[in-house]
Amino acid sequence: MTLPSASNWAQRLLLTIVPAITLLALACFIIWGNKGLVRQMELKTDLAEANTELADIQRSNQRMLRKLKAMETDSRIMERIAGEELNMGVEGARIIRFVDEDEGNAL
Repeated sequence: MTLPSASNWAQRLLLTIVPAITLLALACFIIWGNKGLVRQMELKTDLAEANTELADIQRSNQRMLRKLKAMETDSRIMERIAGEELNMGVEGARIIRFVDEDEGNAL
């Protein structure tokens, strides 16, 4: 039995280490790379949060549309809004306004 020569030993080492390093680098890229598994999980979480926020916004829009439709069809709602926002009222109505003591001193 003869001992392997130095060049033969280096060749075997090279043929073992290069593929191992390549596989290790590939595995790291698949897991932590720009499009890797970790990034995919982050994006799925972001998507779920965005969908939740979208659903909240859509519910809010539906409420606003119902209020708008009610304002278009019911004049009493417009009168109430004018009374609350602009301190206006229908003829003969009494408007009672409460002023905070701090605000009253500032006037």
